[in-house]
Amino acid sequence: CLHALGEWDRVVVLCKKLWNVPSEDLKLTVAPLAAAGAWNLGEWKWFETLIQKMNPNDEDGSFFWALHAVHKNNFERASKLIEKARGALDVELRALLGESYTRSYRVIVKVQQLAELEEVICYKKAKLDNRMNVCWNIKKTWSRRLQSVQKKVDVWQRILSIRSLVMSPREDIETWSRYANLCRKSKRLGLSGRVLKLLLGYDPLRLAVEPASLTSADHPQVTMTCLSHLWSAGYENEALARLTQLLQSKFFSKAASAAAAAAAASASR
Repeated sequence: CLHALGEWDRVVVLCKKLWNVPSEDLKLTVAPLAAAGAWNLGEWKWFETLIQKMNPNDEDGSFFWALHAVHKNNFERASKLIEKARGALDVELRALLGESYTRSYRVIVKVQQLAELEEVICYKKAKLDNRMNVCWNIKKTWSRRLQSVQKKVDVWQRILSIRSLVMSPREDIETWSRYANLCRKSKRLGLSGRVLKLLLGYDPLRLAVEPASLTSADHPQVTMTCLSHLWSAGYENEALARLTQLLQSKFFSKAASAAAAAAAASASR
C-alpha cells in the first residue's frame, strides 16, 4: 500500500485520478487516504476539498477537520474536534485492549497524535505571543518522548507528520536524521532517500554519481546518515571514498566542536 509506505507523491497522483471518477462512494473511500497525502505534501487547498467529504463527528473526519482547524489557527474549534476524535478512539481502544497488542498500539499512536496536536496548538499560541521558552520546552518533550516510541517507520512517520505542522525537517534535523536511519535499517531506502533530500536539499545519491560535489560539514549527523544510505544503496566504494575524504579533512574536529557547543548550550539552560 502506497499510504503505508509513505509514498505521498504517488498517493496524491493516484487519488486525484480516482477523484475524477463520478462515484460518491469512491470519493468517501478515497478522501481519508488522499487527505493524508495532501497533508504530508502541504497541499492544503486540496486538503480542504477532501475533508468536505468527511463527517466531522466520526474518528477520521474529526481528526482531519482538527488538522485543518490547527492549520488555520482556529484553536477553539480544533480543541473541540480533538475531543470528538479522542472519544471515538476511547471506544475503539477499550474494545481492542483485550485482543492483539499490535492492533491496540495503532490506536495508542493515534491517541498520541491527538495529544501532540494539542501541543502543536500550545506551540503556535506561544510563538504568536513570542514565548519561545515554551516552544523550546515542547521541542524537548517531543525529543524525549520519541525515545520510548516503537522503532517502526510507520509509527515515526505518523508522529513526525503532526510535528511538521510547526517544524520543518530542517528545523528538527537531529530527529529527522534518526528517522532516515530508521527507514534505511528497515530496508525502506526510497523513503530514507526522500527524507535525506528534505534535509540536504538534493538527492543523496548525488554524492555517489558526482565525485566533484562537496560533502557538507554543517550537520555531521546528516552527513554520516547520508554515507550509511549510500552504502546500503550499493555505493560502498563511493561511501568509503567520501568517508576517507572526511577523515582527511577538518570534518570530525568541526563535529566535535559542534557537539561540545550543543552540550554547553544545553547545560546553560
